[in-house]
Amino acid sequence: MLNRFKLRYKILIPVGVVSVMIFGLIMFLVQMQIKEKAVQDIRNLSLEISQRYANMVKGELDAAIGAAKAMAAAVANERSQNIPERPVVTGLLRKTLEAFPGIFGTWTAWDPNAFDGRDHAHVSADALHEESGRFLPYFIRGQKGIEETHTTASASSSRDDADKWYWYPLQNGKMLVTEPTVYEVAGMDRMMISVCVPLTEEGTGVVGLDLSLENLQDVASRIKVFDDGYGLLLSDTGMIVAHPDKARIGQNFSEFLVGANKESVAKALKEGSQAFFSQKSESSGLDMLYCMTPVALEGAEGAWSFVVGIPEDKMFENARNVQLLLLGLSLGGLALLIGAVFVITRQIVLPIGRMVTMLKDISEGEGDLTKRLEADSKDEIGEMARYFNAFVSKLQGIIGSISDNAGTLTSSAAGLSNISEKSSRGVQDLASRTTTVAAAAEELSANTISVSSNMEETSTNLSSVASATEEMSTTINEIADNTERARSTTDTASKKIDTFSGMLQDLGTSANEIGKVTEAINDISAQTNLLALNATIEAARAGEAGRGFAVVANEIKELAQKTAAATDDIRSKISGIQTATGTAVNDIQSIVQVIQDVNDIVTTIAAAIEEQAMATREVATNIAQATTGVQDANSLIAQMSTASSDIAQDITNVDNVTSELRQGGELVQERALELAQLSEQLKMLVGQFKVR
Repeated sequence: MLNRFKLRYKILIPVGVVSVMIFGLIMFLVQMQIKEKAVQDIRNLSLEISQRYANMVKGELDAAIGAAKAMAAAVANERSQNIPERPVVTGLLRKTLEAFPGIFGTWTAWDPNAFDGRDHAHVSADALHEESGRFLPYFIRGQKGIEETHTTASASSSRDDADKWYWYPLQNGKMLVTEPTVYEVAGMDRMMISVCVPLTEEGTGVVGLDLSLENLQDVASRIKVFDDGYGLLLSDTGMIVAHPDKARIGQNFSEFLVGANKESVAKALKEGSQAFFSQKSESSGLDMLYCMTPVALEGAEGAWSFVVGIPEDKMFENARNVQLLLLGLSLGGLALLIGAVFVITRQIVLPIGRMVTMLKDISEGEGDLTKRLEADSKDEIGEMARYFNAFVSKLQGIIGSISDNAGTLTSSAAGLSNISEKSSRGVQDLASRTTTVAAAAEELSANTISVSSNMEETSTNLSSVASATEEMSTTINEIADNTERARSTTDTASKKIDTFSGMLQDLGTSANEIGKVTEAINDISAQTNLLALNATIEAARAGEAGRGFAVVANEIKELAQKTAAATDDIRSKISGIQTATGTAVNDIQSIVQVIQDVNDIVTTIAAAIEEQAMATREVATNIAQATTGVQDANSLIAQMSTASSDIAQDITNVDNVTSELRQGGELVQERALELAQLSEQLKMLVGQFKVR
């Protein structure tokens, strides 16, 4: 199919097609890797954000749970005394509320006469007791500071859902974290959870606190991911506890889910597991990717979950920019490559074009044999031009010799005419010699034509072979260099990635060890806090004598709280390090896969180099054939030279015979005239070539 195109396009078309295919394949593979990497990165980002805020929520709730346990331990200690004192317990509740600003209220509730058997002594005593004297103190954070009131609770044997906070811990003997509920407290509606700790061993009673979820709402409101992203907190039943849109708080998250997302979210809440799902946001109308991270709470019937939503159109924005950049670079590189090939082929074809022009002038024009091709180049084209110039030089000499001999032949014919009267005896011999001269001249002409044809064929073959050989040599050298550089680069990258992966694994191990240390510190801080509370109780009982001891105990308690907060912060950072380490390891695995793909491509290129080598050997065969053609042409030229010698010898014989011819003048004169005419025709034929 390429035979109808010129040599330049025979080179440009295959190189262009192969280059486009290679660039297209590389672009396809790179874009697939970029897209997969973008999806993985955005999933890792959403997971890291949700885990970070889940840890913040867990820290907030765990602090409240720890405070409730500490109060329960202190109350149990007081209850174990011979004569438990209600003011000591109420003082403990007040001090705990003062010490933890995030707590809305602290309380304790007992069955009638279960605390000290002295309810009758506190009938209508104050706001901390029922009118019957039942011990139900409740301290809340009101508009004017800490206010005193009392709770309302049924008997411990009740099953009323409204009093589940009281009877459930007592009947089951374990702590309870209630479902978020809106309560009207001091004339204000507040969504709160209650942490309820039973004291079944020391009597029938419950100690607990109420935690307002306003702080958790602030946590959710602070999340801004790609402008339109947001976060929300779900309880174990799917209730929305915190959401940027406060109107959605208290609604069930399943109301906004569609299709299989309802089942997957319900399953994740039930199992306390992570989950990813996608759907359109009801508020913004954008397609969102959601990541759920469980928040395990002691005493809760199930796991809470922190959810982060990220717009999907933002996920691939950076990837699209990178793809457009790669496309531009690839198109630019492809254009540069094709331009370079075009310039190179032009440099190759230009000398061949000049040779074709000269051959056309010789065959169709004036036949100027004085022109020569430029042969300054040291490559195959320059060598072909030098051999062509040598051939034209030989042909010029042959044609020049024929022209000189034609003039001599004319002079001989004139001499024969002058001595025609004396050459009658050699008329027949002269005619025979003249016939021989004509045959030799005809043979010389035929050989000359054959030589011209063979040399034209040789020139064509050598032109094609030289062009193909030059292009193949250049291509093979470039591919070999690029293949070696690619193999060296991939080997170096693989070694560095192995080293970096080991470092990341060491970092993950160190982070785990630090996590264990923070757990130990957290346990110590909890015990310290408990001891501080006990010290506070003892100081309260000591009255004025224990006031200084109470100050010291309060400072110890604050130090324990700061230690717990610092430990939680360290745990959060360690979790971030572990997540980042895992992400880095996954990225390294993706890079390793890309390097393996590159090695496969390098192997393919090596095979292509082998095929090019085979093509080069075929070109060498063509060159050998062309050399044989040139040798044949030289043989024909030798035959032409022999024929010319025969002509010269025959003319000499004619001269010898004419010297002996003395008679037959009229007949010899006629033959001499014919010989002169033949000489003129030969001069006309030779005159078509310019030899001087």
